[in-house]
Amino acid sequence: MADVSGKGVPAALFMALSRTVLRANSLVPRSAREAVSEANILIAEDAKSGMFVTLFYAVADPGKKTLTYVNAGGHNPPLLFRAGGGRPTGGLKGTGIILGGVMPEADYGEETLHLESGDLVLFYTDGVTEAINPPGEEQFGGETRLIETVTGCLDRPAAEIVERIRDAVVAFSGDEPQFDDLTLMVLRVV
Repeated sequence: MADVSGKGVPAALFMALSRTVLRANSLVPRSAREAVSEANILIAEDAKSGMFVTLFYAVADPGKKTLTYVNAGGHNPPLLFRAGGGRPTGGLKGTGIILGGVMPEADYGEETLHLESGDLVLFYTDGVTEAINPPGEEQFGGETRLIETVTGCLDRPAAEIVERIRDAVVAFSGDEPQFDDLTLMVLRVV
């Protein structure tokens, strides 16, 4: 899950480059940290415009029930809802700086989270939490409204949770034009 600085065609092209580089690096067997570090070196070579990417890169191992991740640049940390709990246990913290920006040789940390059956991880971009209402004055409410929406449907299938979040954002925004992408993904542990 990633977000690029800027808007329009230049930002879209920079995201396409970043996505391609990261996907190519993920095909080579290596750690999440190594894949992101190598991608950063390559992306930084083309980051002449001052653009950068925040990224949450994760590798799920269903057999071990682990999620190994790198959170570069403070990308919106996914929310972890533990089985049987209502509120999330907190976001998955940052482990490194932005990609393509200031430090091509940056070192990225890597965290491994142990998951249990029934846990839910919600990945999202700031287009969800920063959606604007029709007067254009109020945001969706950061994580607060997002968490309330998810806790109201934790027992539902992953696709329905995504749909309910999207519906809540659309209802909140009304006729206000969307200014940022809305990207959501739910990981439900079985």
